[in-house]
Amino acid sequence: MAKKSVNRRGFLKLAAAGTCSSIIPTVTPGLLQCAMAQAAGSGKMLCVIELGGGANTFNIIPTFGGQHHDNNQGVSVAPNNPNILPINSEIYMHPALGNIHRNIMNGDGVIINGVGFPNHSRSHDVAQLSWKTGDLVNFMNSDGLGNRLSCQFPSAYSVISVSGNSDFVDGGCPNARAVNGLASLTRNTWRESSRDQFSKQAADTLKSLSGRGIGPQEAFVRNSQQRANDAAEQLETIRNTPLLDQNGATINFPNGLGSRLRDIARFFSARSLLGTAIAFASQGGYDTHGDEGPRLQSLLTELDGAIGAFERACKGLGIWQDVTVMIVSEFARTAVKNDANGNDHGMTMKYMMVGGGVNGTTGGRVIAPAPTEAELLPANLRGGRIYDVLHVDQRNIWEQALNHIAGGNAGLFSSQNFDRTFLNLFR
Repeated sequence: MAKKSVNRRGFLKLAAAGTCSSIIPTVTPGLLQCAMAQAAGSGKMLCVIELGGGANTFNIIPTFGGQHHDNNQGVSVAPNNPNILPINSEIYMHPALGNIHRNIMNGDGVIINGVGFPNHSRSHDVAQLSWKTGDLVNFMNSDGLGNRLSCQFPSAYSVISVSGNSDFVDGGCPNARAVNGLASLTRNTWRESSRDQFSKQAADTLKSLSGRGIGPQEAFVRNSQQRANDAAEQLETIRNTPLLDQNGATINFPNGLGSRLRDIARFFSARSLLGTAIAFASQGGYDTHGDEGPRLQSLLTELDGAIGAFERACKGLGIWQDVTVMIVSEFARTAVKNDANGNDHGMTMKYMMVGGGVNGTTGGRVIAPAPTEAELLPANLRGGRIYDVLHVDQRNIWEQALNHIAGGNAGLFSSQNFDRTFLNLFR
């Protein structure tokens, strides 16, 4: 069936009726939706970093007790290593995570232990779809959490992925999309290829109205055109302008994840025009079935360097106090290493959150108990290797995070039953 089209005369009639906003999602997603972009919701911003492949948070945030080290000799950083980064008497962080550790200890971060779902899947696909959709049953047919929330925001770039297509942004709402970084966005982006002819007509129509100002409807259209032009110019500006820290020094972002977080910082800086409230980025490589020690060192060095540069940029832009970074994965890994000096697919994990918008505590805030020595004994692990103690349902974290961004109850989990203990995660 051919899509219903709107010609120039039809567009004028719709404008005169004051119904431009009703045709925006189906006609001119770039030109007009960005024209209507507002800092909707709470005005807060969420950067989601996925550690793709199933990150071993047991070795990223180990316990001080000897049992964990006994289970992972040659893989985990030992508690007597002089470079470890202590959090409290129970847990410490991998030496590569200096920026994340500093934020947590300064009160701009939180660690959450024992995060997962009931009967947490150890399949990459199932576990990823479960957290990205927030649906444990019908995840194959559910829109992504980011996509569903984007329906409540007016901008075409309310929720973005800078790491290509992702189930987190995939779905039926047009206000969530993969942008593949700012390098892919130019003025031509405002016209999608399948709608070029109408987009040109709409642009010509808007221009023809620019000097008339006959009534409020045409004034709305004229203002929308101006906002679209402003948004396009802002994109050109932020795409080519270096990001500076609070002292005016240019920030050099590391390659890989760093370049993606650089683009997110730029999107966030232009939220008043582009309307971006949530941005998703992925760092792959965490499926560490073998040689985990050196691989984790490299991955975490990249992660921490990217977050450090992102923090400096957000502080330089004056937006750090409104930003939360959530570092998540589909599952953790086994609490006991395998014969290849790696760890296989596990279940419950640890979340890390940093940012000026995070309600941390000076000296480090940790939510829920860390694994105990007894729980880490192979005799007490599922199958002798898997830690499966669930303290915090992932849906509870996501519900509170997305409500925080929406500025109220977003209603994305209203039909589900799970423990909704208030975690007081945000300022």
